[in-house]
Amino acid sequence: ALLDSAVGRGEFQLLQPRDADPANPTARNMVLIQWQTDPAQFDLAVVNLAPGPSQCYVPIQLGSPAGRAWRVSDRLNAEPDDRFACRMTEQGVSLDVPAHAALLLRFER
Repeated sequence: ALLDSAVGRGEFQLLQPRDADPANPTARNMVLIQWQTDPAQFDLAVVNLAPGPSQCYVPIQLGSPAGRAWRVSDRLNAEPDDRFACRMTEQGVSLDVPAHAALLLRFER
């Protein structure tokens, strides 16, 4: 998965997760790094350091307009994981990640 990703190549940005809800501080448990080598796609490395699920909004950094649809796939897990959820909102990408999970998300136009 890493050989076919932008991780370790191209430009990276450490992203600051935003709380999913004022009453839900689990965003502080998340580590988020965006890697990009191609304007039509980027990879997002996600790690939940907590012993329980964590939710956050990810402020994706896009050099081009964000209004287009993105296909998202988890490059580390070949099988879909029902415990993981991701959707693009006005606040950013909404993530719900299981305990101690690592994801490598590929966003493609």
